[in-house]
Amino acid sequence: MSVPTLLKSVQSTLCRALKPYYVGGGTFQQIRRKKRTFRKPLDPKHAEELPEFEYIGEQSRPDTLLYMWGVADHGGLGRASFIRPDRTKRQQRLPFIQHPHRVEFGEYHRVSCGRAHTVMLTDTGQVWTVGNNSYGQCARPIISEEDYSRQPVYYRISALHDINISNIECGQDTSFFLSDCGVVYSCGWGADGQTGRGHYNNEPSVGPIIGDVEGEKIIKVSCKADCVLALSDRGEVFGWGNSEYHQLSSVTDEMQIHTARRLHLPGVKKKVVDIASGGTLCLLLDEDGQVYSWGYGPLGRGPRVTYAKDPTVIPSTLFGQNDITPDAKVVSVWSGVNHFAAINSHGCLFTWGKNPGGCLGQGHTSDQCFPLRVAIAGQVLKVSCGVDHTAVMVREIL
Repeated sequence: MSVPTLLKSVQSTLCRALKPYYVGGGTFQQIRRKKRTFRKPLDPKHAEELPEFEYIGEQSRPDTLLYMWGVADHGGLGRASFIRPDRTKRQQRLPFIQHPHRVEFGEYHRVSCGRAHTVMLTDTGQVWTVGNNSYGQCARPIISEEDYSRQPVYYRISALHDINISNIECGQDTSFFLSDCGVVYSCGWGADGQTGRGHYNNEPSVGPIIGDVEGEKIIKVSCKADCVLALSDRGEVFGWGNSEYHQLSSVTDEMQIHTARRLHLPGVKKKVVDIASGGTLCLLLDEDGQVYSWGYGPLGRGPRVTYAKDPTVIPSTLFGQNDITPDAKVVSVWSGVNHFAAINSHGCLFTWGKNPGGCLGQGHTSDQCFPLRVAIAGQVLKVSCGVDHTAVMVREIL
């Protein structure tokens, strides 16, 4: 066999053997080999983008998580990037969040916020205040023309030093302190009698509420604006402050009362176990899980019902009671100034009312005239409703 014939035979054999990788015309030009895939080292900057897998042991317990939603402009949702976005990470400013957003905090303490002030209860029982003190709501002397933004003052309330405070509550510009003995103390704005101290003046000093609550063991105080409700361990409800929308009409025809009065609640036959007082209407919950509302505003019974002088039941079916979950009943109620929330026995959250910035967590900004469930991944334990945003504590689902 001649040399040219031999070369041609070898070339033909190679072409057949390497056909998938052979490129070219009549002459051999390039043989492509299959590339081997090598995994690049993990870039720490991209670690957060990778999926996470968690293996749960027998001794594992669900964590308690915090979710928030609503108006973000004032920084109340707990994430700086909402109002100060990092352009290098392609973040955008978000004026509000319509869906539950998880926030990571460290330790939890009792905190309550008013319109422009905050009250904090430490685990050692100390009570601190900070913020606007124009009406004495921080329990310290009022200083004329004080600049609260430039010189924030954290003030420990020495008047409560020898009293075991178990809970705190803030109205719009009023502060309340509940002792473990069931005595309620107050300070701050009193123009509507909401300090419950027997007058309509502002009170920069802390003192006990007077009236029908004296001698009673109060277990909860609720106030988001100027009307105050208190609940005793016997299930009796007391009220004082603003009654412009007939929240306290069972005991007075006046628009304001400055002394705590025991409320008469027609139609409520069972023991009351929870209360909530908003800007213009009130809620209560009885031991059977029935929710009652009265006053003026989004009462939770549809768009045509905006006023009720006496407590009226909101249908239980609106809180998840149906043929599939017949045992579902409401276990707690909560109030903002103009929006409201309830948790049922299955840990489901229902909200309704005014909806600025999507504070109802329903995925839109339209007002809601009856309770509607919020889609959230976990069992809701506790709710806090602000003016235009909402926070909830959630136990995660294993």
